[in-house]
Amino acid sequence: MNKQIKKILSAMTAAAVCAVNVSSLAANSGIIIDHDMSGVDKGYSFSYENNDKNSTPVMDVMQDGCFECSWNNEENFTAERGLKFASPTEYSKLGKISIRYWDQFELNGYRSPDGYVRFGIQIHNSKGDTFTIMETDDNEDIKDITQKDSRYKKISTLKSKEIFNDTSIFGPVEGTTVDAAYTIYSLEDENTDTVSVLCRRDESMISQTNSDDIRRIELNDKLDAIADAGFDIGEITEINFVVDAAYSKGTGKVYIYETAIENMPEIIQNEWEDEEAPILLKQYNDSGVRTGYYYQLNSSFDCEMEVLAPSLFKSKWYSLKNINPWGPVFQRGKQFKQGQSYKALEQSDAEYSMNIDAEGKYFASLFAAMKGPEKPDNNTNIDMYIVDACQDWLPSQNEQIGTITADGATYDVYLSVTSIVGSFKPVVSRSYYFINRNAEENGKNGTVTAKHELAPFIKFMKENNEFMGTPLMLTVQLDGVASEGSAELVKNEINLPEYIPDNGEYEKQLKKVNLDCFNSPVSIDNKWLEVVGANAEMNGYTDEKLNCVWELSSVSDDLLGPDTAHHRFSVSDLHYSPDSVFFGRDFSTPPATVGIEHQIIDYSIDIGELKDETDNSNYVIGALLNCEDTTSLFDWNNVSNRNYNVVIADKYAKKPGEEVNITNDPSYELTDIGTIETNGAVYNVEKYDYTASSFLSSLIVLTRKEQLEAVTADDVPEGHTRYENTIDVTDIIIKLQELGFKTYRINSGGFSLDTLGNAGSAVINHVDIRYVPDSETVYTEYDIRDFSDYLLGKEVDLSDGRNFDLNGDGVWDTFDLNQMKKRVAAAKTKE
Repeated sequence: MNKQIKKILSAMTAAAVCAVNVSSLAANSGIIIDHDMSGVDKGYSFSYENNDKNSTPVMDVMQDGCFECSWNNEENFTAERGLKFASPTEYSKLGKISIRYWDQFELNGYRSPDGYVRFGIQIHNSKGDTFTIMETDDNEDIKDITQKDSRYKKISTLKSKEIFNDTSIFGPVEGTTVDAAYTIYSLEDENTDTVSVLCRRDESMISQTNSDDIRRIELNDKLDAIADAGFDIGEITEINFVVDAAYSKGTGKVYIYETAIENMPEIIQNEWEDEEAPILLKQYNDSGVRTGYYYQLNSSFDCEMEVLAPSLFKSKWYSLKNINPWGPVFQRGKQFKQGQSYKALEQSDAEYSMNIDAEGKYFASLFAAMKGPEKPDNNTNIDMYIVDACQDWLPSQNEQIGTITADGATYDVYLSVTSIVGSFKPVVSRSYYFINRNAEENGKNGTVTAKHELAPFIKFMKENNEFMGTPLMLTVQLDGVASEGSAELVKNEINLPEYIPDNGEYEKQLKKVNLDCFNSPVSIDNKWLEVVGANAEMNGYTDEKLNCVWELSSVSDDLLGPDTAHHRFSVSDLHYSPDSVFFGRDFSTPPATVGIEHQIIDYSIDIGELKDETDNSNYVIGALLNCEDTTSLFDWNNVSNRNYNVVIADKYAKKPGEEVNITNDPSYELTDIGTIETNGAVYNVEKYDYTASSFLSSLIVLTRKEQLEAVTADDVPEGHTRYENTIDVTDIIIKLQELGFKTYRINSGGFSLDTLGNAGSAVINHVDIRYVPDSETVYTEYDIRDFSDYLLGKEVDLSDGRNFDLNGDGVWDTFDLNQMKKRVAAAKTKE
């Protein structure tokens, strides 16, 4: 059976791929420990033990198992950090174990010949035994640990190998493998029943390390050698890095990049001796949950945060020289359970009080975060700040979008949209700032007390057509921006409602359409939607009706000359051709009429009465296609007829001419081509060539001779008329080829409504774009077998791109299977 290697990946790894030298990374500082204690924080255990009453070493417990420590001791100081299993696990069941890490130790000297610094990996088992893999054993008197303690007895040796890796932007680089020899000792102690085994590296890693190399150490060969020497490894409980020092002064850094265990057991996430005891965080980043309240410190400046029970904090910082729009951020609040509706945030409330003594630019707020949509080109976050106190501050890149009155106060509302672009998918943050008009006064007074119900703020965002995502957290937040000072959160009560399930609201919002010419075209729900022309909007959901409205005035176009008062509302498909980097189906080998998919557009629209009509007033209902001659795509000496825009006019107020087809420019030359018949309708075909430049697309206009008749239905809005049609795009393209047009590839195709010289409204009831196998597509008994197996849930290889959607409803089901069987039976009858 294949075994999947499960790994704990450090967040540091993601950061490491952005830097060539590992040592140049800024580690995430975390909890500062300066007294004896042990526990588990966010999945990694820690232990601090100091035997020197006259010295106070410091251990910085960082995220992802990393840690730093500093000491100036006579008596022994020990720091440990690693994994603690939820239950003891037999060593033989863990499989392969390896750790990738980087370490750096700097010694400032020894206090006596007894001084030492030791570093390695220590494995604990359920019987209290320890197995130590010692990599560094640096001693002032040159004597190693086994020479200083006669209880150590040599029992075996081991020849091993280790790998050193550098890191590139693509991750770890192929490493250098070096030989490493170890000697194994047992420590005999008559006063205890536990076993202590030491696997010591013969050539100790120097403690004055300053290398950029990431090291990978395999644990299995060491533990197996210990087992071969007669010791039972047993059930493992912890795997830790350990630093041990005495009569010395120095610092140590250990950054974990990957702990890989083939069969990773469950890990204890949090375990504290006293959860209500204060914890101290110092600069950089750390977050967690204490006494039911979330906390976070996020900063690249000198700062510290004391997390206090049950929901409070104290902080101090220095960021006066900061030129960025954000500074050291301190948060305390609650996290929402996953998968809830935005209504959980809407029904929340909070009350807090904070004392602030600061010089410079800062703000204090109630902060809420929501997860927005994950789009093909970016991910989105939606943040909300209710700013109750500030000093010399306004949000950057802001636009004031309104005011609201809530909680007895007036708030000016700003919207800031920012994008973070890096090695991964960009993240767009849409941040709403509700700034209390008394916030500046509160900031100068240095104290703020606020009570908020979230409902009116959420209502404002909804009315602004904001995507209401999944709520993540609600916290009291202080952002030091560019200031120096201290603050104390003295009251913080946050109330979240009972779990409110999403019930599909998030997925529904992914289909929400709210477009004008400034934020389109966009891809929503695998459809390409566009609004052309100013003073026009399209609103609704892709799987429901889309409401379109437009005013008479539009905007001029640099390419097309004067303002044409032209508007377009279009809904296209993003059908991807597997043999092309372009959208659509490629017909580059004409006639290609047998066995191909047919692109079918079904649409229904209710168009209202036109208003403010000019002499050129017109509208066209139908389809818009963009085609390309792939045979001359890269032939720059043959640019004529390379691209075509095809307008299919099913219903119109006047015969479509230059005015509706995006230009009145006389440099277009009109040619009458003839007629085609498709799907029971006859179309006149005309071609417009832009004579000023052969690089611009030609325009082909198909005008239906007998226009669509109105459809009667009970749900047609008052003052509107319904029109519906089915267009076989593929059939049209093939017939245009027969007229001599090289329309081989359909880059895009879909429904369109064009209007000119008027105002009005319309409702697009639906646009369904289907791909149906040609009626002459040949199916076989093998296809029936494979399709039947597929419907039964069996594994079937369909990588050849076969299309079994015979009725074109977008679903493969038994109806398609029945049609397939009829086709196969009919083919046999003909034979």
